Amino acid sequence: MNNSSNKDQHYALDSSGNIRHIKDANPSNDEFFCLFCHRQMIAKQGKIRQWHFAHKALSPNCSYESYLHSLAKLLILQKLRSEQPFGVEIKVPFTCRNKETCIWYEDSFDESCNWTGYKNYDLKKFYNTFEVEAFYDNFRADILLSNSIKSIHRSLSKYMFHILANIKRLTQEIKS
Repeated sequence: MNNSSNKDQHYALDSSGNIRHIKDANPSNDEFFCLFCHRQMIAKQGKIRQWHFAHKALSPNCSYESYLHSLAKLLILQKLRSEQPFGVEIKVPFTCRNKETCIWYEDSFDESCNWTGYKNYDLKKFYNTFEVEAFYDNFRADILLSNSIKSIHRSLSKYMFHILANIKRLTQEIKS
C-alpha cells in the first residue's frame, strides 16, 4: 500500500451511523456513507494504494475540507458523549497576594502579583447537553455545550466549538 494521497478519506459512517476507519471496514457486511454529504462510499482496500473510502458517485457539494470539518465535529461529539473526561486548557489570570512568602514577588509590584497562566478543566463537569450546528444569540456553533440541570454563572452557561479544517487556507485569507 503506497502512493497515498493526503486527500484520502480514511473514515466513513457505517449503516448504524458509527464512525468507521477504513482498516475496520468490512464492505461485504456493511454499507458506508460520507461524513459530510451522507452519500454512499466504497471501501477501497486494494494492494497498490493506501486504503481509503471513495464516493460511489461524484458529489459536487462535498470537499475534503468539508469531510475534515465533519470528522472533527463527530469525533469531538463522540468524546463528549463518552464516559471519559473532556479536558480543555484555558488561559486564565492569576493573582498572588502572599508577598511575604512568594519567591517571585518584587518590591516594584503593587499589593499583589498578577500573571496569566493555563488551567485544565473537564468540560463535562459543567455541561451535559451537546448540540451540533446549534445557534446561540447570533452565533452558530459547530458544537454547542450547555447545562440543563445545574445553575451556573451566565458567562459560563454556554460553550461553543468552532472547528477550522484548513489552517493553511485560513492563514492565507487572513493575510489577504
